[in-house]
Amino acid sequence: MRRGLNTTSAFLERFSKLVGSRASIVLRDQRAFAAAVVVVLAAKLALSALTPASGDLGLMLLQSQSLGGPWILALDRIVNVWESITGLNPNLWVYSPPSFSYGMMFLGALVRLPTLVFDIGVAGALYLVAKQIGASTRGARLTCLAWLLNPYATFAVEMIGTPDIAASFMTVVMALFLLRKKLVYAGLALAAGTALKLYPILLFPPALAYSEQSETTPRARAFFVVVSLLGLLAYLDWFFQGNFAKTRLLLEYTPITQPITSLLTFGTEIGVSVSAVALVVTYYITWILAKNHKVPIIESILPVLLVYYTFSSLYPQYLVWALPFLTLDLSIRGKHLGLLALVLTLMFGWGFLYFGGYVTYSGYSLLFFPLQRGELPWYSAMISAFLANPATPVLIPSFLRAGLSAATFVYALTFFRNWIKSPAP
Repeated sequence: MRRGLNTTSAFLERFSKLVGSRASIVLRDQRAFAAAVVVVLAAKLALSALTPASGDLGLMLLQSQSLGGPWILALDRIVNVWESITGLNPNLWVYSPPSFSYGMMFLGALVRLPTLVFDIGVAGALYLVAKQIGASTRGARLTCLAWLLNPYATFAVEMIGTPDIAASFMTVVMALFLLRKKLVYAGLALAAGTALKLYPILLFPPALAYSEQSETTPRARAFFVVVSLLGLLAYLDWFFQGNFAKTRLLLEYTPITQPITSLLTFGTEIGVSVSAVALVVTYYITWILAKNHKVPIIESILPVLLVYYTFSSLYPQYLVWALPFLTLDLSIRGKHLGLLALVLTLMFGWGFLYFGGYVTYSGYSLLFFPLQRGELPWYSAMISAFLANPATPVLIPSFLRAGLSAATFVYALTFFRNWIKSPAP
């Protein structure tokens, strides 16, 4: 704990020197901090209203009857309420920035509002986790702002509108309860996250390993196991409802079911096997090292997610799974800023090329320039020509994806190296 405080203090000093005295005032003064948070959230809400409907939102609305699931049902209700208020046709996937109407902007903000709420929840949970770890109030505020001000988090959450943020919130809450040794509540948080999005179940082994070393009772750990697995049953219950076509679409939509490596020409089955083997090895290393070292919960979770990213077929928004814990790692330990920036840049660049400039159903990019509509401005024409070049989707994304895999794997290895170098308790 003392080490964490010292590291946070050193990071705060470097941060203050980097951005000046005003940032230091925001971290020291409660009113200034609250005002900064309100301004950031207002900007996020405005961005939610102005951004064209992403491919994810379009898919969830167009295929809502086929996809099902808690998040999709919630969006359906939101659109129905909006339609009853405005009387407009909810063609969210066809509107574009030049033809914005207040009604469509209102809808854009509404359908992204749940993601903004969970975004705020993640920021608050990170604040509490940082305090629980031993950070000062300034350090906890820094962690909160580091999350809210991260442009990649805003891109993935408010602009893409990814539902993964709900499960990410649950995993941070799980970590908070594990730190407080409240295993039943931690299990409930993990179960809720798994019921929404299957990936949190990947964190069950490291969470159980952490509970083993945190002096909890066998009875409490048994409750944690039982409650956590209830979330898996809840997910499977709605997942397998319906006919084969519906289940097949869910298999294609759900990220955890398609970890197909992009580095080699593996088929689906082999890709799943490679990812599974990599995760099992990571679990084993985590379990072995946890026997001899007091491994922090953040360092138990991050290697699992980073190894999964290394060997899986990723979409840009999936980095939201690990980003809260990467934020904690950065703000509390004050390390890996360059490596994190590299991962974020590579993930964004790979997604830009792989998904055709982040084009949306409206023909506009998520970045507010047209790509598939009428007469294109010169910069759009240049980008479109670059993306249409046969060599572009073959060569550049592969190099970016390989670099991303290397970066995430090296990132994971830094935690194993830290455990080995740390003295046993």
